Amino acid sequence: MIERDNQLDLLVGRIRDASGGGRLCPLSELAAPLALPGQAGLSEADLPDAVELLADGAPEDIKFMQGRLDGYYFSESAMTAAYAKHLFRVAERDPLRLIAETTRDESRIYPRPTPLAAFLLQPFTMEQKELDGAVDQILATAEYADIKRVSASNGERFLFSTAHLSPGHAEALAEWAAVGEKENP
Repeated sequence: MIERDNQLDLLVGRIRDASGGGRLCPLSELAAPLALPGQAGLSEADLPDAVELLADGAPEDIKFMQGRLDGYYFSESAMTAAYAKHLFRVAERDPLRLIAETTRDESRIYPRPTPLAAFLLQPFTMEQKELDGAVDQILATAEYADIKRVSASNGERFLFSTAHLSPGHAEALAEWAAVGEKENP
């Protein structure tokens, strides 16, 4: 069996490698065998011990997010918390929540409406049909009543949260992002 300090180093290394590659490290992935050359590795039976090791001794850059499908680790030294949050939402396979929470974050933090085209790109990589269906469901669901759609004069579509942006402000920001900014470099 690997010593506890070496186990922790191996776990942290796996998390940092995943983050450096633009991925989260799912808790279930940490159950895969970890080994030093010439030593037996961690087995799935060691996973609770691995979780305890990380909870008690992980460096400050190692962060954890618990989802309904799995738990996910990432290193803030290799990945921003905002990007990790996007990857977390993608990993949890709930497109409505992914779109709504991303839209709310964009409206609250920046503040700006979210271009629907952003969900077709990395890290989301949704298909247009899936995106259109999810947006239609969001706009028809009470849980997402604060999420509204707005379009710029060039037809580009955006979502915003009325909890953080007024419709007029969102419309002006969408127009600027889609048209004004491109015409005024």
